[in-house]
Parts: sequence; C-alpha cells; structure tokens
Amino acid sequence: MDNEYTCPHKINDIVAIYGNNETRFGQITYKEELPRSSDLVFNAGALADGASSNSNKMTILEMDHSDSVSELGYFFMECLDPIMCTLRQPASNSRFGTKNNNIRTDMTSGAVQLNSFNGETILLNVDNESGQELKNTRIQFWGTRLVLQNLTQQAALQMAQGKDIPVLVASGLR
Repeated sequence: MDNEYTCPHKINDIVAIYGNNETRFGQITYKEELPRSSDLVFNAGALADGASSNSNKMTILEMDHSDSVSELGYFFMECLDPIMCTLRQPASNSRFGTKNNNIRTDMTSGAVQLNSFNGETILLNVDNESGQELKNTRIQFWGTRLVLQNLTQQAALQMAQGKDIPVLVASGLR
C-alpha cells in the first residue's frame, strides 16, 4: 500500500470517534492491515449506459463490536471501472433525517478515505454514465481494521497524558 493511503494510528494510541453528535473514546489494542485483494472488491455487475445499481450493502466493510470492545475500519476506496459511485453512511436514525456523509467519486477522483464503525452498514450506489454498456462495475477497498478497548472520556484524557487525541469520524455510532 502507498504510505499516503495507510492508517497513521498505532497500537496503544488513544483515539476519539465522533458520529451522530456523540463522541466515544478508545485505545487501539490490535491493528490488522487489509491490503488490496479480490476479497475487498465489490462488483455491481453489468450495467447498461445510464443504468444504476442502488443501495448495495457493503457487508465486506462491516466491523464487529461488543460492550467493551469496538472495531473501526479505516478504509480507502477507488473505482476500477468508468462508473460514478455514491457512498452513503449510514441510514438516518431520525424520522426527518437525511443520509450522512454522502461521498460521490469516480475513476478520476483517486482514492477516497472512509470509516466503518461497529456494524454500521455502508450503502453504495453505482451509476454508469460512461456512454457505453459495462460488463463490470468494480470498486476496490483496502485499509486497516482497528480493535479498540472502549474508554471513558476521563480515562482517555488521563492515558493521553496531555497529548492531543485524534478524532476519527464515523457517522453511525451504535
């Protein structure tokens, strides 16, 4: 992986995770690199020109969690075919809410960074605006899986010993 597209956080780092107007704290206890591979490619299949494949659930990006441990996926994505992708995370949790963190990208955008936290479902819309029928509409993901020991804010501040605590954005805290 390019250094530009890797997770900068290390084991034992204290991090804050912000989403849904709430902040949680954790200490990284495990870090697993998830390199580019066929396991992390999503293919929406063949699409005619002007066609779309909407609300595709990105189950390959879902992280696990429990009461004491959280998981954060620190991912990058890149379109491999001439498609337009709209990433939506997650569905609103209020009656009149809208989708949070919509990201629209295509092959010319390069890699786009996103986070997946605690079983959050990420949805992806794929649009073929290429002017031709496409047999494949692929998106490559790669990144890092972080396992976090959940901490109170007070414990996180004490453990950080006056150092800044980096804030990671995850739109759907659960």
